[in-house]
Parts: sequence; structure tokens; C-alpha cells
Amino acid sequence: LGNNPQTSVVSTDCRSHEISNLYVTDASVLPTSAAVNPALTVAALAIKAGAAIKQR
Repeated sequence: LGNNPQTSVVSTDCRSHEISNLYVTDASVLPTSAAVNPALTVAALAIKAGAAIKQR
């Protein structure tokens, strides 16, 4: 996650830097694996992406 396409694959709202209408809302956007189950983090990412899509 990040605003710089050189250092991240998706923006902070989970939108792909390369493909304009692609949002990634799974654990693949996390830079490392978590020590705990990432289900709540993934749910939060999905909610955040949903809000961004709604605003568009």
C-alpha cells in the first residue's frame, strides 16, 4: 500500500497503480505475513476500498 507506484502496487485506497478500475482487497497487499489471522485487516481493507469506489 502506498502512493508511490515505484514502491507499491496499490494506492492507500487499494486501487491498482497500473489498472485504473482494479481494487485489490485481500492479504496480498500486505508486505509481510502477519503473526495472527489477518481476517479483520482484510475486512478493513475491503471496507476502505468500498468507500473509495462509492466516492468515484
